Amino acid sequence: MHSKDRSSLTFKLGYAIRHPGRIAGYIRRHARDAWLRMHTTDHVSYYRAVMRSDAARSREGAVGSHTHESWLELGKLQFDYATSHGLKPEMRMLEIGCGNLRAGRLFIDYLEPGNYYGMDISPDILLGAQDVVAEHGLAAKLPHLTLVKDLKLAFLPDEAFDWAGIADDVTDRVAEVLALVDRCCDVLLDVEYRTVCRMLLARIASRAPEVFRRKGRVETAAAGVVWIAGKANYLFDGKSGVRAMDIAKFFAVTSSPSARGTVMLRAGGFPGGGFDERLGSPVYLVAARRRRIIERRDALRQRIASAE
Repeated sequence: MHSKDRSSLTFKLGYAIRHPGRIAGYIRRHARDAWLRMHTTDHVSYYRAVMRSDAARSREGAVGSHTHESWLELGKLQFDYATSHGLKPEMRMLEIGCGNLRAGRLFIDYLEPGNYYGMDISPDILLGAQDVVAEHGLAAKLPHLTLVKDLKLAFLPDEAFDWAGIADDVTDRVAEVLALVDRCCDVLLDVEYRTVCRMLLARIASRAPEVFRRKGRVETAAAGVVWIAGKANYLFDGKSGVRAMDIAKFFAVTSSPSARGTVMLRAGGFPGGGFDERLGSPVYLVAARRRRIIERRDALRQRIASAE
């Protein structure tokens, strides 16, 4: 195993030999984490307990900064990256996992009042964020700090359907398809898939209105949209419990949803087309699919590092 693989026993032993003064702290933290895992029921409650323990010892340390100087430096690094990539004062910003505003304090000061939204799943770290707002005199900027219980964000409203560019003569039919798609996602899938399906339908309807001028059942078109969303996110790989035939059954269509779905993919100008699930943008991916991509990326990086 490559020496840079921090999870390997070889790396850990070598690190302990090079830094013997840190062994006791590592053992204490490992013991604490084990105790917290035994006394919490899920990952969120475990994370909150860890953050409560860390924040009690060090505000900076709770978010991974060993010193106040590094806390300032990393926050500035995040701020510079965002502003150099187009963030403007008049824009609104949502920072998921805002912590104690290591970078957020800079965003709050930079953005117009009320334009910063920060959320975290740790109550203790958000109390620290409130302290940072007061210490840096940012109250007049009216930042929004919100505690969430998970990252499903079910309390937020659905993304509105984008009717821009959709021809007037197909709006009624598209509205019928939209209602069917929403109902399918509510029953079989979830709000993430509903958002993805809405974006897919809006793109197809605006770019290829002829798809909705053809004679045919609106249920067939709705099944095609849901199939595209499922195919792109590996919904039908056997792990989710949802199959393409379940989509067909829900809409009571006899043909496979893939038939209309492939037509819609080509009509919408997606880069893959046909049975290729590539849609050309991560906005069409649900969280589970993104997580799997990241896991595959990390595994590949580890394999490359191990081979060096």
